[in-house]
Amino acid sequence: KRLVAATDFERPDNLYHIAFDFGRRRALLVLFEDGRLVVDAQSFDGTVEHLGTLPFARGSVQMCTNFPFGRWTAVSNGREVFVVDIGDHEISEPRRIAAIDGPITSIRCDPSGRFLATHSPNGQFRIWHLPDGSPVRTIQGPLEINGWSISADGLLFEVYRFDRETRGVQTWIWSLTGDKPTLLRHVDLGKSGGVGPAWVLDSVERLIVSALNPDPKIRLWPLDAPADAAPVVAQLGGTGTIRRIEAHPAGGWVATCGSGGVVVWPVVRPYPVVIDRYQERICDLAFGPRGRWLATSSYEAQGTVRSWWLDTFPLPPARTVYQTGTHAFGLAASPKGNQLLVSTRGGGAYLLSLEDDDARSLPNAPDMVGRAAFSPDGRLAAARG
Repeated sequence: KRLVAATDFERPDNLYHIAFDFGRRRALLVLFEDGRLVVDAQSFDGTVEHLGTLPFARGSVQMCTNFPFGRWTAVSNGREVFVVDIGDHEISEPRRIAAIDGPITSIRCDPSGRFLATHSPNGQFRIWHLPDGSPVRTIQGPLEINGWSISADGLLFEVYRFDRETRGVQTWIWSLTGDKPTLLRHVDLGKSGGVGPAWVLDSVERLIVSALNPDPKIRLWPLDAPADAAPVVAQLGGTGTIRRIEAHPAGGWVATCGSGGVVVWPVVRPYPVVIDRYQERICDLAFGPRGRWLATSSYEAQGTVRSWWLDTFPLPPARTVYQTGTHAFGLAASPKGNQLLVSTRGGGAYLLSLEDDDARSLPNAPDMVGRAAFSPDGRLAAARG
C-alpha cells in the first residue's frame, strides 16, 4: 500500500479520452484541438509531453477506449479503420487496416493486443487481426444492442441488450478460440435494479456471474454446461441488495458490494449442473456407453425422451428424441450407443435411433412394461411387464 505517485490533474473541457500506460508510468490524454485529435502523455511525476496530432475530425471519429499495453490504439473516421502506434515520445502516422462499406458505430481493441473489432448498424461485428493480412472474422449479432466488450484475455466476445420496458438484460457470448467465432450462450440474466454493472463475464473460470435479480443472491452460468442448464444460485444471509460485481483477474473469486457490505464468493470449485427447464417428472436416465450423451425419460402425458450430447463444443440444449404419447418409464442405452430402448406405461416398448430419429414399436410387448434392457452384444432386447 505504498503511494507511488500523486499528480494534480484538472480535467480539460476538450478531453476526449484518457488511458493509462503503466509500463511507462504515464497517462495518455486524447484531446480535441482545432478540430483534430491531440495525444499528450502526462507522467506520474506531473510533467506533460505532446506526442502528436491525428488528422481526424471530431464529428465522425471513433476510438478504442483502451490502449493495449499503452502501445497502440485504433481509430475510425466512420468508414476506415486505422492503427496508431504510441511511442515513447511520439505517435506514428495512422496505418490503415481496412475500408468498410458502411458506417462504423464503435470500435474496440483486444486487451491482449492481437486484434481490433468494429461494429456496424446492421449488427455485424468484424474482427481485424494484427498484423495485416490475416482473414477477417465476422459475428452477426442482434440489431439492437446497448454495449459489447472483449474479455481481458481476448478469448471471449460479449454483446448485451437492455429492455427498457421489462428491465431485463440479455447477453450473447462468443468464443474466439477457433477459426470462426462460436456462439457459446445466449442468456436472459434477469432484471436490472438500475444500479451498476451487476453482472460480469469471468473468462478465466468461463462463467457468467449475475446479480441482476433484486435479491441477495448471485447466479452462475457455466459456459461449458449444456445450453439449457439452470444457473447455479449462491446466497448468503444479510448481503442486502447487490449493486456491483467484479471477477478476480486470476480467477477463483468474484466480489460483490451493496447495502450488506462486501462479499467475496468462491467460483473455482465444481458446481452441479442442474437442468430443470422442462418441468417434467424424470423417471429414468441413461448415459451412452462412452459418456458421449445423456438421455432421460419423462413420466408425463407425452412421455418425452430427450438427449443431451456431451462431447461437442459448445454443449447444445436437449433435443426431443421421441414422444411415446404415454408415460415413459424405463430407459436403456445400446452397447454401441446408437439406440435407446424405452418402456412405457400403457404403450409397450420402443426402439429409438439416435442417428436418424427412427422409432419402432416392439411387436407383442405387454402394454405395461416396467423395465427393458439390451443384451451385451446389442442383438437382443428384453422387457418385463
